[in-house]
Amino acid sequence: MRTNLKRQKRVLVPKDYSKLQLPSDEAYIQYYNYWKSWQEELITSISYGESKKRITSCLDQAILNLGRMKDLLTNQEKIKLLDSYIQRMLEIRSELEVGNFTAVPLSSTRRKVEILLLDVKQKFSISKVRDSLR
Repeated sequence: MRTNLKRQKRVLVPKDYSKLQLPSDEAYIQYYNYWKSWQEELITSISYGESKKRITSCLDQAILNLGRMKDLLTNQEKIKLLDSYIQRMLEIRSELEVGNFTAVPLSSTRRKVEILLLDVKQKFSISKVRDSLR
């Protein structure tokens, strides 16, 4: 049996979460974890010979999150150091764009990325920068 009730249309209104501000330490932790995940994914992608597109995508995301981490810092020395890591990642990206995707260059690229991973983890963990956050 059908009733003659009119169907109500549902209207979904997307919520804009970009305007919600996280405290600096929480935002830093979030970006740090994103960076670390992308950096590790980059190493895995290089190790398994994934496509150039996949590798550059991982690289771009790692660079993006390093930049976000940098934006939350106030200590000029730490900003300059993190900026130098970002610059090294950009150089790696440039090498991959013009370079030949062969096993030898990729192994040296992987090593560079691994060194950056260790350096940033050692010098930019939340315990090392907590006093330098906005």
